[in-house]
This record gives sequence, structure tokens and C-alpha cells, in this order.
Amino acid sequence: MKAVFRDRHKGMRIQTHDRLDDVMAMEARLKTLLKAPLSLIITDNTHSIISVKSNKQAYILRLHHMFLDAPEPVFKGAS
Repeated sequence: MKAVFRDRHKGMRIQTHDRLDDVMAMEARLKTLLKAPLSLIITDNTHSIISVKSNKQAYILRLHHMFLDAPEPVFKGAS
């Protein structure tokens, strides 16, 4: 599973271990809801809180980190 945080100031990928389990659980839940391959990237972007792209292999979903603490109805709406 690809679960990555991006630092918007440095453009680097960082894994924050205190939330990595949350990210991986969210990715698994989204894959189940969407019934499709998914790559989840958690960002700290201040302009775009959700972005979805697709290629032939999977959806690429970029979500602001605030979604990690969102209640279930918001989470399902994002899927």
C-alpha cells in the first residue's frame, strides 16, 4: 500500500508514523467503498483539499490531512 504524506514547503515525501496507521486504514476503507484500486496521498495543501486523478492502474486520491479526523458521513461523502 502506498500511504504518503507530502510536505508542501519542501516537496518531500515524509511518513509520519503516529498517523501512518490511520492513513493506511483510510486507504483500505476507500478501496472497499470504491471497489477500485487506489493510491492515497495525504497533503498539507492550503488551496486544494481534495484532488482525484485516474490512470489505467488506479485512482490517485490526494486528501488534506484534516480528513483523517473526519466523521464517517464526511468520509463516505469523499468516497
